[in-house]
Amino acid sequence: NDLLPEHVKREIHKQKRRREKIPLLAAKSPPYDNIFMVDPEGRTLSTISTKKANWYVEKKKIATWRSPNTIQLLFEPSGRSSDEYNVAKKNNVCVACGLDEHVMRHYVVPYAYRSLLPKNYKSHLSHDIVILCPKCHLHCSQAYQEQMKLLESRLRTNPETASAKKVDKHLSRVRSAGLALLNWREKLPDDRIEEYSRLIRAHLGLSEMEELS
Repeated sequence: NDLLPEHVKREIHKQKRRREKIPLLAAKSPPYDNIFMVDPEGRTLSTISTKKANWYVEKKKIATWRSPNTIQLLFEPSGRSSDEYNVAKKNNVCVACGLDEHVMRHYVVPYAYRSLLPKNYKSHLSHDIVILCPKCHLHCSQAYQEQMKLLESRLRTNPETASAKKVDKHLSRVRSAGLALLNWREKLPDDRIEEYSRLIRAHLGLSEMEELS
């Protein structure tokens, strides 16, 4: 091991850290509860989480449990979704390779872009979230990062899209978080370290399994 080049040692260390993080980053329970919500006539409207089902039944009092995995509305809904995805049962497996262990949620649109979209584009977008295993999640995140760099390079060199210089509040927060981790990490509480790390990873388009350096 001591005879290996430094860049190989660093990569081995990163892979070891990634493996150690997998149980912490993976979903603690199945991402999809697949609770069916049906109308008064028993027609499926959508699949929802157990938490949302309980909210309909216990808090809003507008539905009842018809079976352990089905709630029935007590009123006729005003609209219905024509999207088959909303009514289909979702499998708790990686959509890329089919693995069902240590799966995690993956956002199709990177947060760095999604946060800038109009509200109607980032509200209730179930298609924006897919289930991936750690390996596929890492591969996707790395590809995202390369594509983001390419897009940024094109836009910054195009006079029609390059904006005038101005203070970027989000970038300032990222910079402050980076300086805090760099200079005072040992004195920061764990939750603050995690908060700053998430902010930096989101800005850089990095996967949670990729180590900050």
